Amino acid sequence: MSEIDKEIQRDPTLSKNKEELLQNPNSHGKYTLEHDRLYYKGKLVLTANSEWIPKLLQEFHSSLSGGHSGV
Repeated sequence: MSEIDKEIQRDPTLSKNKEELLQNPNSHGKYTLEHDRLYYKGKLVLTANSEWIPKLLQEFHSSLSGGHSGV
C-alpha cells in the first residue's frame, strides 16, 4: 500500500485533492479519506498509470478466485 500512497503523492491532481480533503472532508464530493488513503465512491483510488493496474487485472483474470478461472 505504501507504493500506492507514493504514486498518489507524485500525481499533482490527486495529491492536491488529498490535501484539500485533509483540510475539509467535504471538499471533493465523492472522494473520501480512510486511514489516510484516497477513495472514490468507497473504492481505492489508483493513478491513471499506476503499476498496480496490470497486476490487479492479471490477478482478477487469471486466478481461480478472480472469476474467469484462468480463461
